[in-house]
Amino acid sequence: MWFLQQLKLLHHVFPVVTLDTEALNYSMAMYAVHLGTGNTILGKTIKAATVAHYVYNAATFVQIFDEANRDPRKSDGTTTTAPCLKKVLAELERWEDLPDRKEPYTVAMHKLLVERSTTSSRDGITGSLRSWFGAMLQAGGRLGEWANPRGHSRLLSADRNIRGDVRAFTLHDVVFMGQGKRRMTHLQALSHPTSARFVEYTLRTQKNGDHGEKKLCTTNTVDSDLDAVANWLAIVGRFYRLCGDRNDIPLSVYWNPLRHEVRLITAAEIETVMRSLAAEVYNFDPLVDHEALSKFTSHSLRIGACVILQALGFQGHEIKKLLRWKSNAFMTYLRNLVILSERQNQALAAAAHLPHL
Repeated sequence: MWFLQQLKLLHHVFPVVTLDTEALNYSMAMYAVHLGTGNTILGKTIKAATVAHYVYNAATFVQIFDEANRDPRKSDGTTTTAPCLKKVLAELERWEDLPDRKEPYTVAMHKLLVERSTTSSRDGITGSLRSWFGAMLQAGGRLGEWANPRGHSRLLSADRNIRGDVRAFTLHDVVFMGQGKRRMTHLQALSHPTSARFVEYTLRTQKNGDHGEKKLCTTNTVDSDLDAVANWLAIVGRFYRLCGDRNDIPLSVYWNPLRHEVRLITAAEIETVMRSLAAEVYNFDPLVDHEALSKFTSHSLRIGACVILQALGFQGHEIKKLLRWKSNAFMTYLRNLVILSERQNQALAAAAHLPHL
């Protein structure tokens, strides 16, 4: 307060002028961005509320030199925060509320999982997650769409929605199709797997509210490890072997040899296997790098799907459509990838040969 009182004495030294309100609004917004991206005295990010307080102090200082004595945070002639500044502060608050950003599940990790599964039971947790991780890496699956939270490992303890229905995929949600998209029964598809060309699955419960949305996938003839049809065939085949044709149990099951029973896949099994893969692929020490490994969770599949599409040049609207986002929330998952830098270098090199650019 004493400092601001002293600043007012500057009226006798510097002239008071009429300042452009819109320019002031954008200056305040740019200052908020500057602070919000870690440009503080200690070089650390600060809370959105602290940013707003700093902006207030800056606005108070600037207001001293404005002949009209207007608050540079407000729109011209109003008492409302300018839209440009309001959006910045809102974005800082949203980012602040996000949980710790997780790491993506990668193709390299999946290849290691495939390798491990060749020496284990196809119905055990490793074999089961091989097919599920492959299918969900393409689908960008959320945990609740295919597996269960911790504490829901018994067959009849599956997570359910408000209507009492199982949230995750069941047999009823998966349809195989042959040539010309002719529907096949599960037994037909399992008996003649090479005849199955398409798989259509129904997302019974989605975070975006589009419950019951159907997604169609075709056979991947380039990489069988990431073939959606083959992975779904493995998932359905495993379920028939372990549970029969029941529709009241999620498809995400595996045989637990220690308990001698069929169990549901939960976040616990997903994290254990995924972190083991990350430790080997990226040379993490399970003890020393515990914090880094904790960033690999069930959500890493969705992040991995997003990052892969980004790396291969898919546009934002395509990522949103393929991975079922209604907003631009996927932007928080994008990474500064080496391949993007290489593509930028290629673009700059090409631009150098363009005339008059």
